[in-house]
Amino acid sequence: MRSFIHFIKYSLYGLLVLLALQTPVWASSARDLFDNGVAAFRNKDYATALQFFERARFEGLDNNKLNYNLGVTYYRLERFADAKRAFLKISGDPEMEALARYNLGLVALKQNETEQAAEWFNKAREISKSDKLALLSAEQLRRLGYDIPLQGHETYPGFAMLRGSLGYDDNAILQADILASSAANKGDSFLE
Repeated sequence: MRSFIHFIKYSLYGLLVLLALQTPVWASSARDLFDNGVAAFRNKDYATALQFFERARFEGLDNNKLNYNLGVTYYRLERFADAKRAFLKISGDPEMEALARYNLGLVALKQNETEQAAEWFNKAREISKSDKLALLSAEQLRRLGYDIPLQGHETYPGFAMLRGSLGYDDNAILQADILASSAANKGDSFLE
């Protein structure tokens, strides 16, 4: 009996060691699934993209990028209630709040909730640190009949700011078909 207990004890220990060694593989697998989802989205295969994103979540990936991409994919598949839930999930992150609110406005438009859409767009415009997003929000508000000037953030004479960044964005892009303006840039690489 005692040897049986030792056998069980050491078997469980060995299993835990094997599982611990597999964790990086799982993380890599979830990241690969996410990347495959982004690639499928860019090829406009939204159903496949959704499968990859959901599998990545099942494999343990749970971050704002994944939730944003899920929201965008749900939107493209016209699953607006799911898209709304995904965007609400990331709206508490200060880095993504303005973008989430803008996309919530797009969802509200698709659901014919124009007053709610206007509230989302206005809030996105107010809190956005991005002139592009502020401009897109203002465009949407103007389309809804609000008298909003089409300009980015205010600038003050005598003050200058220089900011730069270079990188790659692996998020899928949500842009309503009606947003064919010059402010809507779909590039993956960015340079500000």
